[in-house]
Amino acid sequence: MALAWTAALLAAHAAPAASYEEGWGCRRPISVEWNVERPTGDEIAVAEFLTAGKALPDGGDIRVTTEQGRDVPQRLLMVGPGDRARVLFALSRGDRRYFVYFGNPKPPPSKAPEMPPVRNGLLLEMKRVAGSADALSVEQIQRLFEQSTDVIGRTMIDRLYLGLNPLGEPQSAVVGISGAFFAPIDGTYTFAVSAQQRGGLMIAGKSVCFAKGPIHDTRFRGTIDLKRGKHEVAFYQLTGGTDGRMSVVWQRPDTQKFDLIPAESFGTLPKVSVGPLEQRGKALTADIVVEYKGEAFFANRYSHRYVLSSTVPKGSPAKIEWELGDGQTATGSPVEHVYLADGVYPVKVTVRLGTTTDTQTFRVAVSRDYPNLDRPATDQPSVHSAIVARYTLAAIPPQQLPWAVLLHNRARQPDAMLEAARQLASTTRGLDANQAIAALREAADDLLQRGRIDEVVKMWAACPADSPLQPRAAREHGQALLWNAGEFAAAAAMLEGFVKRFGGDGDLKRLYGQALVLSQKAAEGRKVLESLPAEGNPQRRVAISGAMARTVEYYIKDRDWEAGNRQWDRWQTQFPADFLEGYSVLLRTQLMEIQGMTAAAAKVAEAFALAVPQSSYAPRLLDRASRLLEKSDPARSKSLRQILRQKYPEDPLAQEVLK
Repeated sequence: MALAWTAALLAAHAAPAASYEEGWGCRRPISVEWNVERPTGDEIAVAEFLTAGKALPDGGDIRVTTEQGRDVPQRLLMVGPGDRARVLFALSRGDRRYFVYFGNPKPPPSKAPEMPPVRNGLLLEMKRVAGSADALSVEQIQRLFEQSTDVIGRTMIDRLYLGLNPLGEPQSAVVGISGAFFAPIDGTYTFAVSAQQRGGLMIAGKSVCFAKGPIHDTRFRGTIDLKRGKHEVAFYQLTGGTDGRMSVVWQRPDTQKFDLIPAESFGTLPKVSVGPLEQRGKALTADIVVEYKGEAFFANRYSHRYVLSSTVPKGSPAKIEWELGDGQTATGSPVEHVYLADGVYPVKVTVRLGTTTDTQTFRVAVSRDYPNLDRPATDQPSVHSAIVARYTLAAIPPQQLPWAVLLHNRARQPDAMLEAARQLASTTRGLDANQAIAALREAADDLLQRGRIDEVVKMWAACPADSPLQPRAAREHGQALLWNAGEFAAAAAMLEGFVKRFGGDGDLKRLYGQALVLSQKAAEGRKVLESLPAEGNPQRRVAISGAMARTVEYYIKDRDWEAGNRQWDRWQTQFPADFLEGYSVLLRTQLMEIQGMTAAAAKVAEAFALAVPQSSYAPRLLDRASRLLEKSDPARSKSLRQILRQKYPEDPLAQEVLK
């Protein structure tokens, strides 16, 4: 059954307040589809609903009654996360309509008999457990389960099979599954169990078989003689931090193979519909329906698409306004919305009908659709990106902005990505700096591949000086100005202030020194670069530096500019003054050319050759700059060729004539 929180809007046809029991402020109607004329006494149903925050935190005020107001046996399965509640209740002969009441701060004890053991469907209960290493039998796991009072959750399942934990993320827990199954004929039954960790099967209170892993291993078998009819069954297992996958198969007396026990053998639960929220003394109550529609996986995480709606009487001119809990708003119904991160969101809905207005807030728990992960509703990132692109960026929670950037990037929507990246870069509070920098770097790489260099520079420039992303953002900004845009003076001016503020940041100072050199302030740049210590053994400096240069050469030959840039940065970090010799600059221009930064590469080559004319690589750099500009800027190419001939007439490169 798909996970959805039932919702609607109560209209003027609401039940009169006199039908409420004293002290309860809220209720929801429940309709159950079942054969009321031929009950067996074992019929039960599950209702899941939103309480709008009106129930007690422990759900102690939740009561299920018949339409006439008579309490029925019930068991509260879960309260939370958020305002979600799930209750199991016994069906009453002749009754298809029930009510669930809540909103009583001092509820009296229920008048209903105790809930009988489950004999239709299977009740799964998960509890936290410690000290389970010595549990080597199903009886020992059963004792651990009974002793634990720390409940993670409860739900109903239809078979003795779990492919994934229906209650959420894997965790170390003890699980108990209880119910009854129908044996169709008399005879000897063979059961085989499998579990990721350890688990065992009990029938009528007796251990039948115990498994110690792995999953899908049928060697753990046991036999038992059974009469035709229903028999109590229980399965206990330790998950050990796994998904808790398990299965039980049987070989009936009349078959020759093992089969998964069919759901019909455990009994099926009826279809349940939970109706609109009703509040005592109110003719209009705002309510919501929250339906999970799809998950999109990107950047090792999920975003979630929901449809939220609020039902009004047919033909009514109701106006509906939403505050969706993540800074976004909407009007009308239904509303399609994407949540970028798991969490509990306060969703506020306001309904205006004539002169009557009502507002309710529901704490909606957003996560993967765990009960249905064996058949997940999967979306492409582009589906979620199209919705998020309409959001008010300034209202997105800062910690979620990196996911907006990455979502748009994976959806190949560069314009939406850039807008989100600018908002992220300019944000100064509430950020996870590591996540933000990683997202901005990915955005920058994508934009660079598209040739949108100026936008990369502007994006990094949007980071304020007091941003938690500093000084890393300043380093990225400096890299973009130097090696992508070829704006050396701008890089030096920008970096100067950050060097003064973050004087101990060696990478920042190195970039500043390089920028000074390329902006024709070679003496100042040399002073900065030579003030930075070289790493490692001084006696091996030449050998290590040469080895690092050869590694960069290898990446250039392989046209792997990304790995080459990383190795080049490591080289310059370890030996900052090597930049002044010129060979590393020559290699960097080759990497830039492979990357597609031809114009910037020509600027770097020219700037270094003019700033450090005594470098033995200056002629080669002038020659390289001239060749890079031969087609895009022939006049400048010719001018550089003339400078090469004037300054280095003896160099063979000066004698070459370009075509």
